[in-house]
Amino acid sequence: MLVDVGIGGYYAPLFSHPDSAVEGKKTMLSFPKWIVAGGIGGLIGAAIWAGISYATNYEVGWIAWGVGFLVGVGVRVSAGENEEGFAPGLTAAVVAIVAVLGGK
Repeated sequence: MLVDVGIGGYYAPLFSHPDSAVEGKKTMLSFPKWIVAGGIGGLIGAAIWAGISYATNYEVGWIAWGVGFLVGVGVRVSAGENEEGFAPGLTAAVVAIVAVLGGK
């Protein structure tokens, strides 16, 4: 959702502004789902990275981008189209860092 700033520009708000208390509770209940979905993507990516590193005896650093991508896709799919704000992205970033460190 873009917000009109009144001078011909728009910006995306950092925080979600739910229309009701029910929607706010729904967002809080979605948080564990984001972690699980991102964690699944992270486990898959970290396993692939660890497998390639083990098989080649060489650490291929660019695979970390793929790990981050898989985590981001998992969180985005679980968050859905209606989720706004920076919370899903921040969740994906933290889960991706943990997955990359786990894959090393």
